[in-house]
Amino acid sequence: MSSRKGLNGTCSVHEYSGAFAGQPARFKMTSVCGHVMTLDFLGKYNKWDKVDPAELFSQAPTEKKEANPKLNMVKFLQVEGRGCDCIVLWLDCDKEGENICFEVLDAVLPVMNQAHSGEQTVFRARFSSITDTDICAAMARLGEPDHNEALSVDARQELDLRIGCAFTRFQTKYFQGKYGNLDSSLISFGPCQTPTLGFCVERHDKIQSFKPETYWVLQAKVDVDKDRSLLLDWDRVRVFDREIAQMFLNMTKLEKEAQVEATSRKEKAKQRPLALNTVEMLRVASSALGMGPQHAMQTAERLYTQGYISYPRTETTHYPESFDLKGPLRQQANHPYWADTVKRLLAEGINRPRKGHDAGDHPPITPMKSATEAELGGEAWRLYEYITRHFIATVSHDCRYLQSSVSFRIGPERFTCTGKTVISPGFTEIMPWQSVPLEESLPTCQKGDTLAVAEVKLLEKQTSPPDYLTEAELITLMEKHGIGTDASIPVHINNICQRNYVIVESGRRLKPTNLGIVLVHGYYKIDAELVLPTIRSAVEKQLNLIAQGRADFRQVLGHTLDVFKRKFHYFVDSIAGMDELMEVSFSPLAATGKPLSRCGKCHRFMKYIQAKPSRLHCSHCDETYTLPQNGTIKLYKELRCPLDDFELVLWSSGSRGKSYPLCPYCSNHPPFRDMKKGTGCNECTHPSCQHSLSMLGIGQCVECESGVLVLDPTSGPKWRVACNRCNVVAHCFENAHRVRVSAETCAACEAALLDVDFNKAKSPLPGDGTQHTGCVFCDPREDRGPRQQLPCPPDALGMASGAPQQNGQMAEETPGFLDTLLCDFPAPLSPESPLPWKVPGPVLTLEEAEGELAEVVMGFLSSRSAPPSLAACLAHEAVSQLLQSDLSEFRKLPEQEEEDGDRGDRAEEKAPVTLLDAAGLARSLFDRLWQACGQWQQQVPAAARAPQRQWLVSAHAIRNARRRMEDRHVCLPAFNLLFGLEDSVDRAYFAVFDGHGGADAARYASVHVHAVAARRPELAADPAEALRAAFRRTDEMFLWKARGERLQSGTTGVCALIAGNTLHVAWLGDSQVLLVRQGQAVKLMEPHRPERQDEKDRIEALGGFVSHMDCWRVNGTLAVSRAIGDVFQKPYVSGEADAASWELTGSEDYLLLACDGFFDVVPHQEVASLVRSQLAGPQGSGLRVAEELVAAARERGSHDNITVVVVFLRDPQDLLEPEPDAPRS
Repeated sequence: MSSRKGLNGTCSVHEYSGAFAGQPARFKMTSVCGHVMTLDFLGKYNKWDKVDPAELFSQAPTEKKEANPKLNMVKFLQVEGRGCDCIVLWLDCDKEGENICFEVLDAVLPVMNQAHSGEQTVFRARFSSITDTDICAAMARLGEPDHNEALSVDARQELDLRIGCAFTRFQTKYFQGKYGNLDSSLISFGPCQTPTLGFCVERHDKIQSFKPETYWVLQAKVDVDKDRSLLLDWDRVRVFDREIAQMFLNMTKLEKEAQVEATSRKEKAKQRPLALNTVEMLRVASSALGMGPQHAMQTAERLYTQGYISYPRTETTHYPESFDLKGPLRQQANHPYWADTVKRLLAEGINRPRKGHDAGDHPPITPMKSATEAELGGEAWRLYEYITRHFIATVSHDCRYLQSSVSFRIGPERFTCTGKTVISPGFTEIMPWQSVPLEESLPTCQKGDTLAVAEVKLLEKQTSPPDYLTEAELITLMEKHGIGTDASIPVHINNICQRNYVIVESGRRLKPTNLGIVLVHGYYKIDAELVLPTIRSAVEKQLNLIAQGRADFRQVLGHTLDVFKRKFHYFVDSIAGMDELMEVSFSPLAATGKPLSRCGKCHRFMKYIQAKPSRLHCSHCDETYTLPQNGTIKLYKELRCPLDDFELVLWSSGSRGKSYPLCPYCSNHPPFRDMKKGTGCNECTHPSCQHSLSMLGIGQCVECESGVLVLDPTSGPKWRVACNRCNVVAHCFENAHRVRVSAETCAACEAALLDVDFNKAKSPLPGDGTQHTGCVFCDPREDRGPRQQLPCPPDALGMASGAPQQNGQMAEETPGFLDTLLCDFPAPLSPESPLPWKVPGPVLTLEEAEGELAEVVMGFLSSRSAPPSLAACLAHEAVSQLLQSDLSEFRKLPEQEEEDGDRGDRAEEKAPVTLLDAAGLARSLFDRLWQACGQWQQQVPAAARAPQRQWLVSAHAIRNARRRMEDRHVCLPAFNLLFGLEDSVDRAYFAVFDGHGGADAARYASVHVHAVAARRPELAADPAEALRAAFRRTDEMFLWKARGERLQSGTTGVCALIAGNTLHVAWLGDSQVLLVRQGQAVKLMEPHRPERQDEKDRIEALGGFVSHMDCWRVNGTLAVSRAIGDVFQKPYVSGEADAASWELTGSEDYLLLACDGFFDVVPHQEVASLVRSQLAGPQGSGLRVAEELVAAARERGSHDNITVVVVFLRDPQDLLEPEPDAPRS
C-alpha cells in the first residue's frame, strides 16, 4: 500500500490492490473533513440592507457552497475520483453521514467512468464500529446510500437558514437602532438556540419567583456507649406548621429510651457506567473538569486527530459484540496511574460492558493508545484521563456494598439510621469519585433492644431556591427534548454565551443576562412557541418522516416555512410588546456612550457607544453611524473630512496590527462607487484628501487579489504598510523620522515610491545622509525584518526596457541563467510548496489560459533577469506543452448564476464556458518549465539561438497624484518566439493601456490583446485587422469576466505591431501613438473622444448623450467614448478599435506610445525637441528619454498617471547629427 497527501494538503490518500465484486481492482481510500458543502443565500439576499427579511422564507434563492473553500475539497475529490469505476461510501451511519454521502457523489460522479446500463457503481457501507470484523462484514454486504435521510438533513439546513436569518435580521436591526447598551453585535434567533436559552431563563424565573418557606425537623440523638452516639433521621422528614412540630417534640422529649423496632442488612450493587458517548462526555467535562462544551469538544477532536481516542461524536453507549475490548485495554497495561487495575482485569477476565443504546453511528468513545500527562499536558490530559478511566470502568465489576438500617421508636414517633459498608470496590477503584461514601458503622442491634436517648430537639429551617442551570444540566434537558444533536449541542450553548444572552459563573452555571431574559420574555409575550421546545420537537418528527420516506421533502419544507412565515409576520406586527420590555431594561441611544467626535451636519459632539456593535450616535440629528468592530476607536487629531466636515476617528486593531482613519459619514454612505460600506479612508478614492487611498496607496497587495498596500501615517517610527482588504501588515524603513508617499513610481514594479527622512543619528544612508526615496518592495535599505517579506507584485510584460542585447551575449548568458535557475529550483514543486509567482485569480477560461500563463512565466523569468529571447522561448515551450495536454483535471464547475443575472443577461453567450483552476494550471506550468530548463541545459533549441532583431526601448511610468497606478504597458520584441510563429516575418509588439475605475481592465488588456492577435488567422495577411479583432475579442472576454466578478473598470489603449518593414497600429480611446521622422512629428491617428462629432452622433443614435461636466463626458460619467470594459456604459462606450498601417522607409527616428496623462499637456510638435534636448544633455541616453518625457509632463501640470514608451527605430545618437541635404533630381 502507498500513502500520500491529497492536493489540499489535509486529506491522505491510501492506494492498494485487491479484489472487488470478485474481480481484481485498484483501491483508493481517502476522507473528507465534515460537510463538503454548506447552504447559503445568493447575491443580494446576503445583504441586510437590500432585502426585507420576510422574503427569506420563500423568495430568496439558495445555493450549495463549499463549506471550507480553503480545503478545496470538491477539486480534491474530483482529482482523486477521475477515472474510477465504483465508489464505496464509508461515512457516518447517521443522517448527517448520508447527507455527506450525496455531497461527495455530487462532486465525484461527473468525473467517474460512465457505468454500463443497469450496473451499480455507488455503494454504501454500514457499520457500527471500526474493528476488522465489522469492516469486513460491512464490505461483504454493501448497500446504497439513503436519499431520504439525506433529504431530511437538507430540509433541516434550509429551515434553520431561512428561519434563523429572517428573525435575526429583523430583531437585530430593530433593537440596535433604538438601544445603546445591548452589548451584543447580533441579536440572533435560532430554532434550536432559542429554546436552549429558554431553559436557562425558565430556571432564572423560578429562582426569581421563589418564596422561601419555613419548616421544622425533629432531630434525635441516642447513645451507643459512653464515647459514641448516633443521629437519627425523622421518618416524617419535616412539617411546615410550628405548633404541630412543637407537639411532636413534646411527645418525644420526655422519653428516656429509644426502642429498636426493626433491623435490616442488604447487599447492594452500584452499577458500572455505560460506555461513553458524546453527551455524557460533555456533561462530565463541564461538571467535573470545568471545561465548556465547545472547548471540550474541540479538545476531544484534537485527541482524536492525534490518535489518542476514537471518534468523539457518537450517540452510541453500547459496544458491539465484535468489538475488541482487550486491545485498547492492553494499551494501558503499563500506564503508571492504572497499570495494576488493568493487569488484574486482563488476568482475571474482563466484565462485558452494560448493554446501552446502539444509535448505529460510531462505537463509544474509547482510548486508542496510552498517553502521559507530560505528553498531553493541561486540559487535554484531564479529558483523556477521564475517557480512559471511564473505559476501564465499563469493563470492571460493579461496586458491591452492604447497606444496614435500624428503625427506632421514641414515644409515638419513628426514626431511622442507615449505614453502608463496602464489600468490593469494583469500578470505583478506577473512578474513586464514584465510590460509596464512608459512613459510620451501625451498632449490632436486635429487635426490642433499647438505647438511651441523649437529645431530642426541634430544628427550624427554610426551603431554598434552585440554583442556576449548570451546563451539564442544560445538556441533559436539550437531549431530553431533542434540541440539537451530539455535534450541535455544544455549538448552541456556545452561541448563547457569545451573543451575551448568558454568562458562565463559577461551577459552570449559566446565568441569563438582561438581554437574554428580555428576549425570552418577549417571545413568551408574543408567541410562546418560538421559545418552547415543543415546536422544534414537532419539526423533528416531520424531518424523521422524510428520513423514513413517509413524507415529501418539498411538502414538509413548504408547510414548515409557511407556519414560521406566519409567525414571523405576527412577530413583526407585535414587536411593540417585546419593545416595552426592552425599554425597562436598556437605555436609548441618546442616553448611552461618551462624547467623542463632532457631527458634520450639526457640529455637535456625537457619542461613542463602545458596547457591541460599536457606533457613533448624534442625538441632535438622530443619526447612528456604525464603526469597524474588534478594535479601538479614538479621535484623529481633530481633523475633518473634506467632503462632509465630519471629524475623523482612528480605528486600530492593536500595536502590532493595522490602523487607519475613517470618516463616520463616508464609511456608512460611501461617496465613491468603488468604496465599500464600512471601510475607512484607506479605501476612499478622493483625489486630494491627504488621508485617502489616492495619497497613501503604494501598490497591489502581495496576498489578495483586490487589496492595495497603504501607508499607515500614524505608525512611526516603526513605519508599516497594511492592505486595505486583507490582514497583511509589513514594517518598512524603521526608525525613519518621516515617511511620505511620492508621486513617482518604481521602474521595476510600478509601486509608488516612499520619500524617507532619517534622523542623522540612526540613518543607514552613506555619508550621514538623511533623505532617501525608495520602493517598499525593491529597496535594499528597506529592512522589513522577519515578519513579512514583500515580493514585487506581478506586472505586464515589460522586459524589453533597457539596452538591446546582442545575440552573442545572450548565447553566453543562457547556460549560466539555466544553471542558476535549476540550482534554486532543483526539483519540481511539491504539492505543499508555494507557487513562485502569483497566479491571476482562482479560475481561468480556456481562451484566457494562453495569455495568462505566458504572463506568469514571463513575469517570473523577468524577475530573475532572464535574457528576453530565452524567456519568450521557455514560456512558449512550457505553455504550449501544458495546453496540448489533457486539462480535464483542472476543470472547475461553473458557479450558479446569481439572481441579478450577472452572467445570465448576455444573450450572445449561450455556450457553456469552460473554467479551469488557475492555481492548479500554474503549478503544472512550473513543473513543465522546470522540465524544459533541464532539457535546455544540455542543448538549447535552435529557435532560441536564432539571431533576433535588436531594439532599444525606453519606458517609464509614474502614479503621479492619483491614488493608484492604473496604467499598464507592454514591450515584447520577441513576439514570434513567445507564440511560436515560424514564418519569415520578424515581429515586435508595444502597447500602452490607460485604465480608469481600477487597474483590472488595463491589466487584462495588457495580457490578452497581443495573445489574441497572435492567434488571429488574418495576422499574416492583414495585421491591422488582426489587431482590431484582438481589441474587440478582448473587450468581449473582459465583459464576461466583469459581469461575473462585478468589475466596473475600463481602459483605453494603443498598440503598435512592427512586422518586417511595416508599422501597424490600433487604438481605442485617447491613448496615442506618434511617429517621429527626421525630427518631425507624424500624426498617425485621431483619438476617440466624446466631443468628436462622429463619436457624439454614434452615442446619441444609441440613445445616450454627451454632456460637458468639467470636460466632455459620455452619459455624464466617462471622459472616453471607446474603451475595453466599462460594462455599465456599453454600448455607448464602444469596444471597436480603429487601425492603420504604414510602410517604414528607414528614415523614421522613433515611435512614442503614451496615455492621455502625457498627451493632454505635451503637444505632438514639442515631442521631438524634448527628446533631442535630453539626448544632447551631458548624461544623454536613449534609455532615459521616457523618464525625461514623463518629468516634463508632470512639470506642465499633469496629475494623471503618466506612461511613456519610446521605441527607437535607429541609433539615438544618429538623431543628433544634421540631416544630409536631399539629393538633387
